[in-house]
Amino acid sequence: MYRKLPSWNKVKNNGIPEIIIGSSILLYVSYDYYRNKNLEDTRLNMIQTIDDEQRRLYKSMKIESNMFYKNKQELYSCELIHPLHLSFDGYKCLSNVEVGDIVLVFEEKVGPNNMYHFCKFNNEYGLIPMVNLRNV
Repeated sequence: MYRKLPSWNKVKNNGIPEIIIGSSILLYVSYDYYRNKNLEDTRLNMIQTIDDEQRRLYKSMKIESNMFYKNKQELYSCELIHPLHLSFDGYKCLSNVEVGDIVLVFEEKVGPNNMYHFCKFNNEYGLIPMVNLRNV
């Protein structure tokens, strides 16, 4: 009436431990892949959101600058004497300027710690560090 449990030797010989271990490993690897894929998707979405926000801020800052400084007279001209750092690429930065270019200064000592001039170059406005500029 009652069935006797198989002995350990029979269980060991028919491959059940290997099946259990293999299934456990497969389950763990599948879970780890799903978790990593989910984290990667979340990171990509966050990066895309930040990038979209930076583009929006860049466009709005350019439009506001064009409207505000349209009829204002520049203070003086400066030449870029040092190349801009590669990380100088924010939405308020005038980053398409190269060494030797002449920029028009509209405001002095603005931005963080008053270390920047607000300048215009090729109908674009933005901040440039004062240490990179020399009066012409």
